[in-house]
Amino acid sequence: MPLAELQATLEANKQWLPIRPFLGKGGTVGGLVALGACGPERLRYGAARDLLLGLRFVSGKGKLVSTGGRVVKNVAGYDLGRLLAGSAGTLGFLTDLTLRVSSRPESCRAVRGCGPPEGILGVARELLRSNMDPAFVVADPVNGSASGPQAERKGALWRITAGFEGFGETVEAQVKRCTGLFAGSDLKAEPSKEYVPCHGVFEDEEESLGRFPFLLRADLPVDKVMGFVKVTAETVTVEGLLVDLGCGRVRAGISDLSGQVWEALCGHARALAGHILLEKAPDAFKRHRDVFGPPQPSWNVMGRIKDALDPSNIFSPGSLPGRK
Repeated sequence: MPLAELQATLEANKQWLPIRPFLGKGGTVGGLVALGACGPERLRYGAARDLLLGLRFVSGKGKLVSTGGRVVKNVAGYDLGRLLAGSAGTLGFLTDLTLRVSSRPESCRAVRGCGPPEGILGVARELLRSNMDPAFVVADPVNGSASGPQAERKGALWRITAGFEGFGETVEAQVKRCTGLFAGSDLKAEPSKEYVPCHGVFEDEEESLGRFPFLLRADLPVDKVMGFVKVTAETVTVEGLLVDLGCGRVRAGISDLSGQVWEALCGHARALAGHILLEKAPDAFKRHRDVFGPPQPSWNVMGRIKDALDPSNIFSPGSLPGRK
């Protein structure tokens, strides 16, 4: 089922699946769960696996396996739902999904402000520590370039976007507080913008990132995110960038990436207690390098799970870390 079709069906009852994954216009519900896809709204609603109540899948041994429940999570023993969510179709074929939906928010509004990177980071920290309840907090460079001399020059500007969703009166109050926070921190605040729940405000940015030959994703502790952005800008030319300050995720579009630079970026991420992968890369690059980076001890565990559920290596062979 296309995700858009599910959202349209739920809309008739003023409900929605509270997730805005970066899957493109033809993304399906199965693909959403299989890839563990989500956007920065994960800060408020959780990721796909957090919305998953139960599922059924066909294992590599030809068995139909059921796990979880239909109303609330019902797990005795190992949580297979969390194992399958994000496994990219390497462990089994998903046939049925039971997902928790929510009432559509009455109002969705985004507040944006511009300023130097240090000011953006300070405001984000204060916003996340406050009793406001943003659905997301995202930053991106205003000048369109995330690295090189342009990013380092004095006066370079970044933009912060905070989203608020829920009852109209509550959202209105939080938008006013957030706008005041931006103004008090010397950020140039823009008028708040209303947006549609299922689409959010980053569709144009995501479409732009998808045009680059290399699409890098790094997940790090929240307080290490901007440190990774800085060291990445010093290592490679980043032409597209979206930084999730609420959940600690960096997505960067790159036109050219050598194997040596890729290994350096993997080392930077590990040094900051994070991990990194290439969501997109040319086939010529992937033939010689693993998109998950250098081997890790945990890959052996993944391999043993793959052997248990799919001993004949039927599902997506070569897609696990280590080309398992």
